[in-house]
Amino acid sequence: MPILDSNRPNPIVYSPQRNYAVARYIDINKFISLISTRKLFFSRIDEMEDKFEGTLPTMNRKLIENWYNNINKDPLADNISVDDEVASHFEMFEKYKKFCTISCWNKYNSETYALWKIYSDINKGIMIKTNIKNIIGAFQNTEDKVLMSEVKYVDHEKDTIEDGSIHLPLLYKNMAYEYEKELRLMYQYEIVDLSKPPLEKGKYIDVDIDKLIGEIIISPYAPEWFFDNIKSLLEKYSIDKPVKYSKLKP
Repeated sequence: MPILDSNRPNPIVYSPQRNYAVARYIDINKFISLISTRKLFFSRIDEMEDKFEGTLPTMNRKLIENWYNNINKDPLADNISVDDEVASHFEMFEKYKKFCTISCWNKYNSETYALWKIYSDINKGIMIKTNIKNIIGAFQNTEDKVLMSEVKYVDHEKDTIEDGSIHLPLLYKNMAYEYEKELRLMYQYEIVDLSKPPLEKGKYIDVDIDKLIGEIIISPYAPEWFFDNIKSLLEKYSIDKPVKYSKLKP
């Protein structure tokens, strides 16, 4: 199933508007998993280390609280505690995150040492370089429904995000992570049965590796034997892609 696009006035995603370069920095274990299974792992969003991931900013929470307070001023409204309604509303958001999985990529203008260090083993790291067109093509024959969106960065204490969908908070991250310039692939954005057990840790999704990978860049501090091993792995799994050392190599 092709990646779902959206150009609506009130979008369900923020679709890229041009075919720019994209990168993903990973360690050797994730790389081997990708090329050997030809599946991309989507991590459950509530497993991320960012405490703001998938959460509503303070101002949005206040708007929701005010909405419930106004509803309860209606003499015809059910006599239910406002605090209980608000708590139930936010509990639903927290449960929903357990059913949402993502794969994080980065807009590419040039290599970033910080991303090498954070998301890969700096001595044995790998960067997959591709572009928007390649990513779309890589999921063309995938049965699962996948969304692709640029991530927006906000101050969770001061800013307000768009409303209208339970998954919109998944498109926003705290401004402390703005350096990532993230492009996000998402699986499971629809309303689900929250009473069911969530996906454990995440989900592997079929992807066309030959279309997904443009070229492979090896960490600047990786030894020569590691570079050679990556080339051997590509030959083993019949993947014909160029392999280069990072431009940051000393």
